[in-house]
Amino acid sequence: MPASKIATAYTRALSTFSVSDQKAIERVLRGWARVSSLGPRVVANLRKERFLSSTDLRSLLQVFLRHSQLRQINWDSVKKDYVVACRGLSLRGGDVPRRALPKLIGRAIPPDRLINNVLDALQGKLVLRSHINDFVHDVLTSPSPIIEGDQANWPMARYASWVTWDDSASGNNPFGFAVTGEAIEVAACLGLPWSYVNPNPSLVLLVCDRPDECRLKRPTISDAADHEYFEPPDLLRGGNHGWTMPWQSPTVTSTGREVTLISRPEALHSPITFKHLRTTMLRIVK
Repeated sequence: MPASKIATAYTRALSTFSVSDQKAIERVLRGWARVSSLGPRVVANLRKERFLSSTDLRSLLQVFLRHSQLRQINWDSVKKDYVVACRGLSLRGGDVPRRALPKLIGRAIPPDRLINNVLDALQGKLVLRSHINDFVHDVLTSPSPIIEGDQANWPMARYASWVTWDDSASGNNPFGFAVTGEAIEVAACLGLPWSYVNPNPSLVLLVCDRPDECRLKRPTISDAADHEYFEPPDLLRGGNHGWTMPWQSPTVTSTGREVTLISRPEALHSPITFKHLRTTMLRIVK
């Protein structure tokens, strides 16, 4: 069957609308792609989406239909409403198959964002902000941090986290791909926001033992929302999980080294606690 005739989540979702509504939705999508730097990426990804159900994708298309009915379209409002709709559809991409589950998972995050993530996760708990700050600081700076007691059960985030791993050997360091070991290379290969390493490149590389109950979820456009560096995996890469969308390759690091970027496996999971952190593998890279 020709590729153009293969039904996708997008075409199945679009087909549930009337012909006039289909045209209205596509008209708004074309307009967003023309006027916004983000628009072309989101519109392309909507058509490529593989893991989100057509029912959920229909909910996203409803956003564009609603805006088509307004006398004048405010493109900032289109983006805002689209992101809100995406957040209501997180972790809907289905499980990474058990045969593909890694033993170790890695997450790269700026130090200040990690602290804010933990603060956010512990909102409403009887924990002083200063205690949380001191704990995370000790974990990041101590040569042999000890995590015990209540702190071992503190979540590392309030919401879902994006992670990567070594797909050739699931027990290997998830960040072993980095040739230079510099923050910009890691961020670039993982498709992290440029703001994570600009103007001061610094990333915490968290390596965790994946708990048996931790179900990795395949990423979708709703998980990515307005993130610039995301693309649904093509058919040739199978359907086990997602693949990162690196920055433009090659990329020059902060020390002037030119590196060729490689795409890495990616998925998401619900929050896990500090007791799963491999403190011996924790690193801060600049």
